[in-house]
Amino acid sequence: MNRCSEQPNSIQDMDEGRIRRGTEHSGQARQETAMTGKRAVWITIESAVPGEKNVQTVRGELYRLGKQTVVRYTEPDASLGRTMTTVKLAADAIRIIRHGDVRSEQTFLPQQRCRGFYETSQGRLDLETETRTLHVQFADGSGLAVWDYDLTIGGQHAGKFRLRMSVREAEF
Repeated sequence: MNRCSEQPNSIQDMDEGRIRRGTEHSGQARQETAMTGKRAVWITIESAVPGEKNVQTVRGELYRLGKQTVVRYTEPDASLGRTMTTVKLAADAIRIIRHGDVRSEQTFLPQQRCRGFYETSQGRLDLETETRTLHVQFADGSGLAVWDYDLTIGGQHAGKFRLRMSVREAEF
């Protein structure tokens, strides 16, 4: 069963890009977007599978959107073409969204299976992640997210992965 459809409020807020406020106006709840200060950052992504480790550092931007931290960058991997990646981070959830030549979505919730997809001009693959551990800590333009998960592609187990994303404010 995919329990990601029963997402916590942090993921729902991520999807909606807004915070629900408790104020009322004309009998309807008012919704506001609360985005705060974009910052230029350096993002280091370490991906590890048994016997292999890949590290890449890219320049991107970070901003707060309600209770979430959002990190955006252009994929440096030429095999992904022109693709923008957005990583939405909350204390209990991570969502990765890619737009461009590659489109994909993956959600990571501790101890849960979540469905996603990966789509190129050649077709679409169904993904499923089962997150074993997830740790997110961000403050004042820098932070760290570390998560371990099993990946299934098209119903076949593709491996165990560990991702580590560190973000630090860029000094130019």
